[in-house]
Amino acid sequence: MDFERLKQKELCQALGVAIRTVQRWDCPRNDDGTYSLPEVFKWRLKKQVASGSSMAEINRISAENLAEWRGEKAKLAALERRRIEGELLEVREICRIADAAGCAVRESFESLAIRLAPLLAAETDAFECQQILEQEVHIILNGLENHFAWEEKNDGE
Repeated sequence: MDFERLKQKELCQALGVAIRTVQRWDCPRNDDGTYSLPEVFKWRLKKQVASGSSMAEINRISAENLAEWRGEKAKLAALERRRIEGELLEVREICRIADAAGCAVRESFESLAIRLAPLLAAETDAFECQQILEQEVHIILNGLENHFAWEEKNDGE
């Protein structure tokens, strides 16, 4: 997250205020309409000084905000490190993997009827039909499990 270019919702979350509160404020904005968190902090401090808040109160609030900002910055750095190390995936990558999984499952089960029709057409015993169906479903599930285990193993290389 770029603390120099926050959207309104992100600024509200960083400051712990409602969107309507920020909308009522006449706080500084960047040329592109985003907010700079440090600039908004400075603006808020000036407003508090002008309103007669004590310096001790302002310093306490500033220290709390700085500590919170540093904590959030550290969390972002940790997430970025985990992303670089391959521990985290982008949402679009997860969607790609889920889409591939869905396609593989669909293709596997769509081919089931073609493979089973000749086998079941000759069978008259319900128990034998059930056994054939269970065996084919088991084969599909094992194939999918092997397919995705192979993908996972090769994605890590």
